[in-house]
Amino acid sequence: MTEYLKEIDLNVGHRRVGRLVRQNGISVRVSSCVEDIAAGRHNLRDPSERE
Repeated sequence: MTEYLKEIDLNVGHRRVGRLVRQNGISVRVSSCVEDIAAGRHNLRDPSERE
């Protein structure tokens, strides 16, 4: 988001953007596909599911 704001000539830092995002309750949507990939990378799956 910070990069986009810089593209439209708004000079703001990533910390300020993060603070404003948190204050306004904005969050990103994470697809289940991404969650599955992250769980596989960090071995967060149920041990009974492992081969």
